[in-house]
Amino acid sequence: MATIEFDLRATLHVLKQPGVDLVLGHNTAILTLLQRASGRRVIINMDGIEWRRQKWGKAAKAWFWLNEWIGLKFVTVAIADHPKIAEHLSKRGRTGSVVIQYGSENIPGAPTEALDTLTVEPEGYFVSIARMEPENSILEMVRGFVAAKTGRKFVILGKLLPEANTYHASVLQAADEDVIFPGAIYDQSVVQALRVHCLAYIYTGIKSVEQIRR
Repeated sequence: MATIEFDLRATLHVLKQPGVDLVLGHNTAILTLLQRASGRRVIINMDGIEWRRQKWGKAAKAWFWLNEWIGLKFVTVAIADHPKIAEHLSKRGRTGSVVIQYGSENIPGAPTEALDTLTVEPEGYFVSIARMEPENSILEMVRGFVAAKTGRKFVILGKLLPEANTYHASVLQAADEDVIFPGAIYDQSVVQALRVHCLAYIYTGIKSVEQIRR
């Protein structure tokens, strides 16, 4: 409710301002009806398919489904951050969405000292950086890594709350001593060092032990 209240206040404020409106996420896209009714141009980044996430109950999924539909039907421009999201939006009736994919700055190098606190050596570990959500296949990655017995470490960045989240608890239970959970790290020097010096980055779409071994 706090997010909805904040978004409503932001919407009412922006109605008094000149310019084009940029909305990041469709979770309260119902509020864009106020913007469109005022004759404003609204660009919305549709983000992910929130109503499919396992963590939400039926009421929340229905809310997200409705807001995704409203966002697709009534905004001026819909932005997809991946071609697959654009494909999903097209299936829901919104053709011609603009695809602006995520990118990353080129990191030519980083000091190895930042790795010391994590007790890993350059090219002696795999790394993954993602939210601890079932859709990001964290549990599958951990199980695959443990079964593969690579002799390396696996550093997984992301907020882990096993006491409050049963999925997080399952991830922690599946891990062995070679899986390291440093939490969510916002120090860019550490994040860059982890990316530069890892043996490989494990993508969140991993589904099998064979992919880890390759």
